[in-house]
Amino acid sequence: MKYNNARYQNDGFPFALADAGVINTPVYSVSLIDHDDADSTIAFGAYDTTRFVSGSLHRMPIPHQEGKVTTRIGTTLSGISISSNGDNTDDLKWIAKGSQFVQLDTGSSSSNMPVDAYDYIGKTYFGNQDSSSTYHSSCDSLKDYTLYFNFLGVNYPVPLTTLTSTYNGDDSQCKFDAVPSYSGTMCIFGDNFLKNVYMVVDLKNNEVALGSSVGIDYSAIAFPNFVEIVDSIPNVDKASDFDSAWTYSSSNTLSLVDGLN
Repeated sequence: MKYNNARYQNDGFPFALADAGVINTPVYSVSLIDHDDADSTIAFGAYDTTRFVSGSLHRMPIPHQEGKVTTRIGTTLSGISISSNGDNTDDLKWIAKGSQFVQLDTGSSSSNMPVDAYDYIGKTYFGNQDSSSTYHSSCDSLKDYTLYFNFLGVNYPVPLTTLTSTYNGDDSQCKFDAVPSYSGTMCIFGDNFLKNVYMVVDLKNNEVALGSSVGIDYSAIAFPNFVEIVDSIPNVDKASDFDSAWTYSSSNTLSLVDGLN
């Protein structure tokens, strides 16, 4: 099958590989560890089962306008919650719910999120804000908190400390390494979010699959275990709310849960 079908002005690398017969279909998978860590990987035409928690990989639509080119890789964020007990989901507190397109961007080092959710997290869990509007706190005070990002019914844990960086050169102080998005239709989640998930991008079927990578001991992985992708992502369940994906015609966006200040 030829993929140089004018969907893009210039076909991207996965399309070129599929067109040349190197891989079956234009798909790739990404595992980010840290910005400077050689253990980060990208694979074309397959995904690696050692890079995500078993059972956590679910596929979901990449929102796109009918008849138009898919130019942004992402999917639908349905909510944000937080646990004050690490990976214990028994005490989850919803922060925001709705339907928000999120671009999953390996080209961005940090992330932005809906402004109301950003401010609530900053004020509630960091507590301090400097003259440049940067939220910050002692790193120790944040270590027990885990944010859960819900994509179409599937929760993905993100330790709050992974969304921080050193504040004013003091390793004991952490700043909220995110910025508020004032757009009503899109947020961008960059590397500091993506290092908590494994991402498989299916450009043929306009789908992305996400799996949790939190807790994976990469040093214990002796060899990868690749699953070849022939036509679509195999052995992966749909997200439970797959059919409720964000659409360009929808005016619904992520908003704070009633009762939050």
